[in-house]
Amino acid sequence: MPYTPPYPGGWEDTPSTDTLISADALNTMDTGIGDATDTAEAAAASIAAHLADTVDAHDASAISVTPAGTIASDTVQEALEELAGDITAGGIPATLFDNKGGLLGATADNAVGLVTAATADDLVLTSDSAQATGMKWGPLPDLAAHLADTTDAHDASAISVADAGGYFTSTEVEGALQEVAADAAGAASLALIIALG
Repeated sequence: MPYTPPYPGGWEDTPSTDTLISADALNTMDTGIGDATDTAEAAAASIAAHLADTVDAHDASAISVTPAGTIASDTVQEALEELAGDITAGGIPATLFDNKGGLLGATADNAVGLVTAATADDLVLTSDSAQATGMKWGPLPDLAAHLADTTDAHDASAISVADAGGYFTSTEVEGALQEVAADAAGAASLALIIALG
């Protein structure tokens, strides 16, 4: 007889050397397998819903964290509360900043001070040990020295000529000066020849 649930009452497998299974045992096994399947499917649905929940799958107090650095707490909730307390007690108060562009700089061990915003555009932050924070805003150091150099900031050959009148063939100051000198020497020679005449 094939094993087709539910098995008739009193049914027994033909005696063999392998098994002796009663209909009640097979029906009980089928019920248990069905219950286990239902439980597994419910668990799978619960896990799928849990994984899909991007808002409230776990409370922060149920998620562990390894204490490190200045954080001593071992749950996310406690670590957040600890950080909030640190910010309130000794964090960086927003009132320290006066306007946009302000920066913080260390003034000593475990101490900070404000580097006020630059007072003009195109300035860069440079080191300056005379300042409390060791920093100040200013022009690029090489650019400042370059702008202050009134005798040798550029070679004449590095400065272009905007020759709107078309007087020179050269496109840079050195070449234009050479042309002027040559023209002046030529004019002086011509004037001397005419004068000696």
